[in-house]
Amino acid sequence: MSTTLPIPQRLEHEREHFNDVYRQEADRGITPLCAFDRHRYSSPPATTIYPREFFFHLLHPLAGKNILEIACGNGIDACLAAHNGAHVHAYDLSPKSIAMTRKRLEVNGLAHCAQLEVCGDLDHAFAGQTFDAVTGYAALHHLPWEDLGQKIYNRLKPG
Repeated sequence: MSTTLPIPQRLEHEREHFNDVYRQEADRGITPLCAFDRHRYSSPPATTIYPREFFFHLLHPLAGKNILEIACGNGIDACLAAHNGAHVHAYDLSPKSIAMTRKRLEVNGLAHCAQLEVCGDLDHAFAGQTFDAVTGYAALHHLPWEDLGQKIYNRLKPG
């Protein structure tokens, strides 16, 4: 995200960019998660050298957890979390991203496990709700950093 533009302009620039990215990706088609990935991210070891596996290791166990996903992108992580038993609340500033995530959840039979919202602001996404975990794989560089840690903390359930 360019740091020279004011936040509203940066967000609009990102919305336009990711609408194009996810439109192109959706045009190539959305397929179900493969059995290898469903297994790979179900219980990855702490010793893994792969960042996404370690990300899911930190989140486990997911069964029964309500999670908030920041910048859900193409929906793969939302599907993997839902496959592992989480109820996912995912948001993204790109309407094309949310459409793609919705379609990916449907293709995988997981639409009932998620709520989606077009939103570009952590404070406003699923307003008033708290979560067992707040996630966002490769998303921090898209967010305004001012008070980000406190904002994420405020969205977590006590304890």
